[in-house]
Amino acid sequence: MQNIHSIAIALSMLCAFSLPAQASLDKPLLEKELQKIEKTSGGSLGVGAYDVKTGDSFYLHRDTPYQMLSVGKLPIAIAVLQQVDSGKLSLDAPIKLTKQDVLAIRNSSVPDKMPANTKSCSVQSLLERTICNSNNGSADVLTRTVGGIEAINKVFTDNDIEGIRVDRLYQQLTQPGAEDKLLDTATPKAICQLLLKLEEGKTLSPKSTETLLSMMHKAITGVNRIKAGVPTGTKVAHKTGTGPVKSGRGSANDVAIITKPNGDKVILAVFLSDAPGSSSKRDQVLAAVSRSVLKATN
Repeated sequence: MQNIHSIAIALSMLCAFSLPAQASLDKPLLEKELQKIEKTSGGSLGVGAYDVKTGDSFYLHRDTPYQMLSVGKLPIAIAVLQQVDSGKLSLDAPIKLTKQDVLAIRNSSVPDKMPANTKSCSVQSLLERTICNSNNGSADVLTRTVGGIEAINKVFTDNDIEGIRVDRLYQQLTQPGAEDKLLDTATPKAICQLLLKLEEGKTLSPKSTETLLSMMHKAITGVNRIKAGVPTGTKVAHKTGTGPVKSGRGSANDVAIITKPNGDKVILAVFLSDAPGSSSKRDQVLAAVSRSVLKATN
């Protein structure tokens, strides 16, 4: 009898360990809802969702390249902080600024009160402007500081990430017709991979990881996008991107590491391109995506 009882226990344990892990994302629900959101938006909607705890993922247009717009400032910040980690730079190091640099920083889409006679600015301050305020001028100064476009793309090759490319400075991106070229792009899958490596501490030291995530939490742009679709008590470390409106159509992006009230984390990348209507309507599309993704997460 004791042997039979022992066998029964062993079999029950074997069955328990043989059961597949429960998926965290309701994929049929997500696919249905996101396809409906995309149709209603009138544009092209790329989405990547990844549950950090379970490793479960869902993608809409997974490998389609979308223009990153200001989402491309995230890898710039990573490249800068990698040089901080290696000792090539320090956060309090002063970076010399030309008159053109200062003008570009002051005239960014988010107004900046940097004095016109400024001669230098710390790496820390330039990073805060780039991530928290999405300042184009400071992003270009940092790109130059770390060694140019090639140094930014090295972030992807060093981390074995395919599907992201940086081609131009932001000064070039703001020129008329720049949005007509499919450059400076990323796929939903690639951005999720980059965010996951950041979250797992595989791209930066713990201190630099915390520095960047803190800035992403403090970002003042895109408050009506991913942030608007999450429950109270949810933390969102994110970076947005916004394209120019042409013939009544525009683009809006937001990528984030979302921490739910229970501590579980979800990585979310949302790209909306060539969508008609107002900027607030495009923001509502991104909020609807984040709402659907969190609803579909167990």
